[in-house]
Amino acid sequence: MVPLSVPNLIIAFAAGFLTFFAGCLAPIAPVYVGYLAGSAPKGLDAKHKAVFTKNALVFTLGFLSIFLLLGLTVNTFARSLAIYRPILDKIGGLFLIVFGLFIAKIISIPFLE
Repeated sequence: MVPLSVPNLIIAFAAGFLTFFAGCLAPIAPVYVGYLAGSAPKGLDAKHKAVFTKNALVFTLGFLSIFLLLGLTVNTFARSLAIYRPILDKIGGLFLIVFGLFIAKIISIPFLE
């Protein structure tokens, strides 16, 4: 495990910030903005600002919890397959070779055409 240090925290923060500009975030951003726009403060009074902040936090925590749960599930599943790694590497390599030959039009796979 990587030790916790200031440079590691800065790199993690920068990576998280740059993730905001990733293409996979594009479908989520309109939902996020639309959700917040429905509760956006008309004025900057404390009550509306608190509602806006609460909604932003709940929305973000919802996404965080879902992706954390999915990550933990996939990690657990992957660890359970670790003993089969050598054979899975060979099967994956075989798929790469076959699909490479298919894309190069050297072989034909009817159900993929």
